[in-house]
Amino acid sequence: MIPASARSNLQTQHRLLFGKIMETATVSSKFQLVVPRRIREKMGLKPGERLAFVLEGRALHLVPVESLDGLRGRMAGASTEDVRDRSDA
Repeated sequence: MIPASARSNLQTQHRLLFGKIMETATVSSKFQLVVPRRIREKMGLKPGERLAFVLEGRALHLVPVESLDGLRGRMAGASTEDVRDRSDA
């Protein structure tokens, strides 16, 4: 058994790995995960938001998926000149 003080120190080291926030979660018997509070708060996640699972080698990235409504207006004023890769002729 790891003493509580050593366990706390190890958890702190995990969280600060390479200057990034790192938390752990356990997969439930129904294969569900709970996003740790610190991560939810940092990312501003709300209940019902969708996350994409991106597998890269042995790393799993969770990326927020924006709804189409959330993207509305982001490209306002963008030029459409020279964007096409083919002609309509």
